[in-house]
Amino acid sequence: MNKYSNVIGKCYDTIINELLGAKNAPENKRIPHMCCDYLKYLKCCEDGLAGKCEPKHIETGIWFTRMVFGDAINLLCGDYTEESDKCSKLGLTKQVASILIYSLKNSIAQLCSKESKKLDELIASTKCINTATPEINRCYTNLIDGMLGTLNAPDNKKIPHVCCEYYRIFPCISTKTKRIPVCTEQHVETALNFVKSMLGNAIDLICSDYTEGSDKCETLGRPPKKLKSQRRTKIVCAVIGVSYAADCDVNEARRIDGAMARLLTIGNSGRSFPESKGDDLKQYCE
Repeated sequence: MNKYSNVIGKCYDTIINELLGAKNAPENKRIPHMCCDYLKYLKCCEDGLAGKCEPKHIETGIWFTRMVFGDAINLLCGDYTEESDKCSKLGLTKQVASILIYSLKNSIAQLCSKESKKLDELIASTKCINTATPEINRCYTNLIDGMLGTLNAPDNKKIPHVCCEYYRIFPCISTKTKRIPVCTEQHVETALNFVKSMLGNAIDLICSDYTEGSDKCETLGRPPKKLKSQRRTKIVCAVIGVSYAADCDVNEARRIDGAMARLLTIGNSGRSFPESKGDDLKQYCE
C-alpha cells in the first residue's frame, strides 16, 4: 500500500478540493456533498489501487478508513450511502443546472446577434408567439402541474415522468397555436425549436431513452395529480430537482429563471419577443 501512496495522495488532494468546494454550496446541500465526496474518495482509492495491490490489501485499507470515519459519517450522512442513488442524483442536479445556464446564455447571445440567420427566422415568428402567449401559457401551466405531480410518483418513475411531461408541451403548443390566425406552421416550428435549443441538452442528460416520440411515455402513462398543497413552481426547479424539487437551490434557480424571463413570454416575465431588428431588439437585449 505504501508503494502506491501517490495514488492515495491524488485521491486525497481531489477530495480536499471537493470538500472546499462544498463550502460554497447552498447550506442544505453542504453535508450531502461532503458525504458524497467521502464516498468518491473511497471509490477513487479502490479503483486507483486495482491491479496494483492484492484485493485483500485494498479491502483492508478501505475497511480501516471506514472504521476511522464510519461512526461520524453514519451520523452525518443518513441515507447518502454507497447503496443509495442520492449521490448520483446530487451530481446530476449540478450538471443539469450548469447545462441549463450555458444553454440559456448561449440562446440570449444568439438572439441578440444581428448576424444570426436563426434570429431572422425567430423575428419572423414573433408576432405569432406574442399573440399566442395566453394559449402557450395554458400549456405551460399544464406542464408545471404535471411536473409537480411527478413528485408524488414512485422514485423510479419520477425522472421518466418529468421527461414525458416535458415532451407533451410541444404537441400542446402546436394544437393551441393553430387557432391563432397570424400563426403559420413554420412560425410554430421555429418557436418550438428555439425552446428545445434552451432546454434540450439538459433534458437529454436526464432522460436517456425516454425520448420525444418514444412509445415509452405512452406505456408509462400520466403522473399522479398535483396535490392541492403543492404550489406551482418554476419549471427550472421541477426539471433540476427531479425527485427532490424542495432542494432546488433558490439562488441558482433565480439566475436561470432570470435568463428564461428574457427568453420566454410565458408566466410573468413582462417581456415580449422583439418583432424587428431595430429598437425592439435593442431594448430586449439591454
